[in-house]
This record gives sequence, structure tokens and C-alpha cells, in this order.
Amino acid sequence: MRVSIIVPTYNRESTIKQCIESIIDQNYNYELEIIISDDGSTDNTIIIVKEFGDKVTLIQKPVECTDQGASYARNRGLSVATGTLIGFLDSDDYYLPGYLNTVVKEFKDLEIGYTFARAKKELLNPDGSITLIPWTREKMNRLDVQYHVLFRAYNINTNVIIFRRSILDSVGLFDTSLSNGEDSDMWIRISEISKGKFVDFYGAVYRIDHSDNQLSKNVETVKRKCANTLYASAFARTLSSSPKDKLRLLIIIRNIMLINIQYKSFVKRIISKLSVHFKLMMLYPISFVKFCIYGIIRK
Repeated sequence: MRVSIIVPTYNRESTIKQCIESIIDQNYNYELEIIISDDGSTDNTIIIVKEFGDKVTLIQKPVECTDQGASYARNRGLSVATGTLIGFLDSDDYYLPGYLNTVVKEFKDLEIGYTFARAKKELLNPDGSITLIPWTREKMNRLDVQYHVLFRAYNINTNVIIFRRSILDSVGLFDTSLSNGEDSDMWIRISEISKGKFVDFYGAVYRIDHSDNQLSKNVETVKRKCANTLYASAFARTLSSSPKDKLRLLIIIRNIMLINIQYKSFVKRIISKLSVHFKLMMLYPISFVKFCIYGIIRK
């Protein structure tokens, strides 16, 4: 079995070496393909990558290409990947020992379309030392696992999901129209058509970085706006197969989500929610009841 790990990168001369070494140092019993998809680095990133020789495959963005960002870099990597299984590791993050062997063996079950594991977060202390703390939430219930992206935050990290290449034939590539949340959108689409498995094992370390060199910009306002769009669409797909019902559910979810963004005051938010809930219930009684029941089930 061949496993392809795609590393999108841009100006990561300070972290790319540790990232690649963490993949190479995995104690693996399978064929490994490491693809570095560079998005036009102008620092020493390319020089460092080339030092690994034939241990990695380097894909550079064409000079005339203006498309940039994580989605484009990942898609370019996918276009040359030859593995049966696909994984991603951001160039400022790194794998923990034993991760790949732990998750790859789960694919002996042919019904498994993807796996995801736990992730840790790296904190830089004032004295320069590093502390690793859990990024993934401690308790994962059945719905967290089944609908890992939809329900609660801190369930899945892009670095710790592995999926079958064959799934791409059905779900397609990363959506390049999304400025943020393109990974969540992909995992939602994958989870809707295939069976997944949560592996209770810490697989990677995630560094939080809001610099210009980060391909996925996690600016809160952008992140929240994109997340609302993705979640509303996914909830509607999950809740109903009727086009009219989907539209009504999207309206319900959108209005309720907007309240959480507009009002920081707890009292104003409650009053507004009661008012909006009543109006939506009168407009779309059946869809609203379905939404409420589903909300109770998923908690």
C-alpha cells in the first residue's frame, strides 16, 4: 500500500525541515510518497526541500500562475499523488512518532474511507521552551465521530486525517473559491459519502500562526463567515433531501447564526433568539421542528 503525504508550503524555511523529517522518521511498513507543493516561496524553503533529494517530490507553482493559497497548493499536490491513501501535513506542523502506522492499518477494513486522530498544539513559553497541550477535545462522543466537522470545534485537524484516493472521484478537489474553511468543506463532503473511523491516538502537532506566510488565513471574522456558510449548507444536506426543505433549513440556520455574530450581549442575544425562533416557527413549522429535534439529538 502506498501512502502519499502532501505538504503545501510558502516561505517556511524555519519549519519545513522539521516537518519533512517528521514524515521520514515515521516507523512505517508501507510505501511512502512525500509531495512538497510550494506556492511560490521567495525565501530558502526550496533550497531546504531540495536537500532531501529523491526522498521527496517537489512541485513548484508555475511562474505565470497567479492562483495561490492552501486549496490550490493541495490540489496541485493531489494532481501528482500516486498513493492509495492520501494525507496532508502543513509545513509549519509535524507528525508525532508512530502516527502513520497506527492509522494506516485501519484501512485493512475495506469499509473505512477515512480516519482521523487526535492533534496537539504547540505553545511557546516566555523562556523560549515549548509546551505541547491537547488540541483535540478530550471527550469524543458518537456524533462527534460521525459528524466530526459539523457539531463541535476541536474534533479534527487537517494534519491528522487520511483518506482513500478513490473517494476523490466522487467528492472532487478542494474548493478554491473558499478563502477559509476549504479543508472543513472537504472533510464534510468526504464524511457524507464514506465511513470514517476516529483513532484515539495523538498523531501531529499544530502550530498556530497568523503570519503572512500561512496559506490558510485564520482571521476570526473571515473564519466565522466561512464556517457559517459551510455548516449551514452541510446541515441542510444532512437534514433533508427535499430541495424546498433544504432552502428553509438554510434560512433557519442562517438567521440563528447571524444572531450569535451580531450580538455580544447575552441578554440581547436571548431576546433576539426568542423573537427569531418564533417568526421562523410560524413561517416554516415542519422544517423548524426538524431543526430543533436534530439540535437536541446532536447535543
